[in-house]
Amino acid sequence: MSDFVDQVKNLAKRVKKLKDSILTEEATKTSVIMPFSKLLDMMFLILKNSFRNSLLM
Repeated sequence: MSDFVDQVKNLAKRVKKLKDSILTEEATKTSVIMPFSKLLDMMFLILKNSFRNSLLM
């Protein structure tokens, strides 16, 4: 779980650095939305596996 938190923090730092150079919708999508979506997918898989493991106990 801490890996997920670290990745969110890294994305936030990246967005802060790039915010002035992100000028188009496409740039926003590729530099912010897609990486964030990937992190949400990762979080979903972590929660899904955690839930599955708790049911098996």
